[in-house]
Amino acid sequence: MRLQLEYLLELSALSNVSLQVIPFGGGAHPAMGRPFVILVFPERVDPDVVYLEDLTSALYVEDVDEVDRYNMFFNHLRATALSFDASSALITSVIKEM
Repeated sequence: MRLQLEYLLELSALSNVSLQVIPFGGGAHPAMGRPFVILVFPERVDPDVVYLEDLTSALYVEDVDEVDRYNMFFNHLRATALSFDASSALITSVIKEM
């Protein structure tokens, strides 16, 4: 696990990566039951799509209202999570305790 955490810290230094941690004290959140990916395309002609994956299938959600709901969930996650610096500090402290 130490190598994984160190790798996360390396990735967080990249300009195209934003790493935030939701600590256990953050409580329940919308992504606990099912992970999701919001696909955002550079051309606004192409609307956002939500990608959901299960063990044996995948689903692309294109309905605008549903995608908006997932964007709301994601924004809630970001607001609940620690800041970028605090997230890195937490990961670093966990590594030091190992």
